[in-house]
Amino acid sequence: MALEERKNGKSKRVGLATLSAGGSTTAYRAIVEIECAACKQPIQPGDLFSRHAVYKGALRVAPTCTRCRPLGVSDAGEGL
Repeated sequence: MALEERKNGKSKRVGLATLSAGGSTTAYRAIVEIECAACKQPIQPGDLFSRHAVYKGALRVAPTCTRCRPLGVSDAGEGL
C-alpha cells in the first residue's frame, strides 16, 4: 500500500525539492503534527518537511522542518 494511501500515515510524499545547500530530496507534507528531529519544534499539519537518516543505536529516518533544512521547488515537484 502506498504512503499516500495509508490510513494512519503521518505524512504524504509530494515530490522532489531542491536543497538550499545543493542537491535534491523528497519533500513531504505533514498530515498530523510531528516533531522536527533537529530543533524539536512542531511541524504543523500542511507544512512541508524533508527526512534524513540518523544513527542513534540504529539507523532511522528523521523528519526535518524547513527552518532547519530549507527546501525549494524542483521542476519535477508536484503539489509543492
